[in-house]
Amino acid sequence: MARRGTLLLMVWALAVSPGCSALPATATARATAAATCDLPVAAPVSEGFRPPPEPWLPGNRGLTFATEPGQPVRAVRPGTVTFAGRIAQQWYVTVDLGDGRDVTYSYLSSVTVVVGARVTTGDLLGSTGAVPFQLGYRDGTGYLDPTVLVASACGWDHAVLVPVPE
Repeated sequence: MARRGTLLLMVWALAVSPGCSALPATATARATAAATCDLPVAAPVSEGFRPPPEPWLPGNRGLTFATEPGQPVRAVRPGTVTFAGRIAQQWYVTVDLGDGRDVTYSYLSSVTVVVGARVTTGDLLGSTGAVPFQLGYRDGTGYLDPTVLVASACGWDHAVLVPVPE
């Protein structure tokens, strides 16, 4: 149990995993990290999965990435595109993984796939927009932590507890 004023955070081993550094120095390095880890974009995670205690309450129902507009968005797993379209001013792509789960790629500025298309890991789906990109993961009952989609490929196979200074 943590003492008052000290928080313990579970931190995925992003910074110490080869090919998955939190902020590779160049665009080429970021693209290499994304390809190596099956990440959807060449950008670090800026906000982790925080499911709301109730479906109607605020939270983060996916992984948010610190993207810049125009970055390519790639499929993290193979599947069939079940939605590729606009909701309000943003584009979205949903890929059915074939096991009762699907992955949603949110806040895109463009889409390069159509409904019914089969995609494989690494296929181009579209590009990021002005709003930071978000990766969502769902099954028939609700949102799941999308970290599991990329964890093993990125070496995020263990957690580290880190004390936060007061």
